[in-house]
Amino acid sequence: MTDEDLRSSNRRVVNSNPLRVMGNRNFARLFYAGATSISGSSLGLVALNWLVYSQTGSPTNVAYLALTSIVATVALSLVAGTLVDRQNRRLMMIICDLVRSASLLILAFALIVFGFNLLLILAVSFTLGAFSTVFYPAERALMPTLIRKDEVEDANGLVMTTNALFQAVANGAGGALVALVGAVAALGLNSATFAVSAVFIGSIVTGRSVWKGPEIESGRKSSFLSDAVDGVRYLVRWRGLLYITISAALINLFFAMMTTFMVVYTARVLGGGECSVVALSFMARCCPCSVWGSHLERCL
Repeated sequence: MTDEDLRSSNRRVVNSNPLRVMGNRNFARLFYAGATSISGSSLGLVALNWLVYSQTGSPTNVAYLALTSIVATVALSLVAGTLVDRQNRRLMMIICDLVRSASLLILAFALIVFGFNLLLILAVSFTLGAFSTVFYPAERALMPTLIRKDEVEDANGLVMTTNALFQAVANGAGGALVALVGAVAALGLNSATFAVSAVFIGSIVTGRSVWKGPEIESGRKSSFLSDAVDGVRYLVRWRGLLYITISAALINLFFAMMTTFMVVYTARVLGGGECSVVALSFMARCCPCSVWGSHLERCL
């Protein structure tokens, strides 16, 4: 890179305005869908964990809840990217939202009519983890097709920062909502957020892409399985990417442990009253990191 290229890149960073991409109606709808979805997921996570612990008093059962979600995430992560590449991403996101919404609605109805059922809750947790694992790669893959190439960095930075903010607020709101109206009502609201997200995605007008993203050349049509295997081989071959993937997996694992710890800690030590404050302060620490990450992405 020449000095002139470097100066030009620096000028783009200084003059960059992440909010400019909100002028794109399709991106704005995708943004609102993602924000609604991730806020609902955070709210529902607090409600599910609190429901299980308050009904059973067992930290082990709360751990089972986290484990079912982790197993679903790990299992689907191996094929989610391949699935997203081969299918209509917008349609897949709508299906994921509708399935997650329906599963939570069924759970809330069952809790009201039949009472607490741990196995049903674990099944719903697995379903949420599985379809969320497909939803978010589809969202990231759809986004570049809705905006110009020079807007991708701003869009990524905006999404990363606001997602962390929405997670922080939703965790705090989830704790407050559970305390005020109960976990079942919170799950019902989570179901509604997924339905709203599906409506936003359905309103996206798809057609000719503004930017199709990096093209992958292939001289033959391959099967789903071979594509998935090629993806794993690619990951193993590029050690830097492999190390980042492993690090991210470990971080997510420990974050899942932390969620379980927070629920038990707030119940036993804080009496549950400060649940929302603890969750909010914990998740809010992610927000500055995301802001820095968005700026770092532009510099690389």
